Amino acid sequence: NAPVFRAAVKGVEELASIQLVFFLEGPSWTAGHDDEMQRLADSADLIISCERAGPAADGRCYTMRGIDMNERGLIAPLHTIVARARETNH
Repeated sequence: NAPVFRAAVKGVEELASIQLVFFLEGPSWTAGHDDEMQRLADSADLIISCERAGPAADGRCYTMRGIDMNERGLIAPLHTIVARARETNH
């Protein structure tokens, strides 16, 4: 998705404060990524993400076929950045 986001902000150099941050999916996720997401949520004025699965009532993310994406390492928990921003009233 990186090329899509880069294309979306191309030509808006006057908005020099735009920062594009990309995270890898599940298996490579570390506690350092959690810390980075909290820092970003605390400082962000706007968060934009591609359409992606969010957690179900049990906190897990599933495909349309009911496959647990967390268990298979198919998804990073990026929904937590939005939850954190909401907690801090951003």
